[in-house]
Amino acid sequence: MYGLFGTRDAVDFVPRNKPGAPLWRITVHDSTGATVTLGTGGSPAKILPLPDLNPAEGGCRLVWTDVPLPENAGTLDVRVDVRLDAACPFARWRIEAVPHSIRWWLWEVEFPIIAGIDGRGRPTSVESVVYPRGWG
Repeated sequence: MYGLFGTRDAVDFVPRNKPGAPLWRITVHDSTGATVTLGTGGSPAKILPLPDLNPAEGGCRLVWTDVPLPENAGTLDVRVDVRLDAACPFARWRIEAVPHSIRWWLWEVEFPIIAGIDGRGRPTSVESVVYPRGWG
C-alpha cells in the first residue's frame, strides 16, 4: 500500500512520506502475563484483489503471513480488507489476525493506525471525527 490520502483536505492519513509507518499494532499475551506488541513496521504486505469484489466496488486485500511471535513460539497471520463501494462515501476496513501458537494469544488490536488520531481513538485536531462501527 502506498498511502491513504484525503483529497478534500489534502491530509495524509497513512503517510506516504514515512516508509514503514504501521497500519496496525497487535499485542499478544501469554499465561505468565508477558505482553509483546507487534506491528507492520516496514514489513511489506502482499497486495491481492478482494475475492468477492463486484464491478461497482474497488479495494484490495493486504496480507502479512508468518509474522514471528516472540521466542520462536509461533507466527501470526494478518489480513486487512479495504473495500470502496461506489454507492457509499466511506471506505470499509476490516482486520483479521490469527496466531499460530500454543503460548501466545491476541490481547489488543489497534487498527487502522491513522495520522491525526491518537492511540485511544481520540482526534488530535478538532476537524477529525472517529467512531466505532462494530466490535469483535
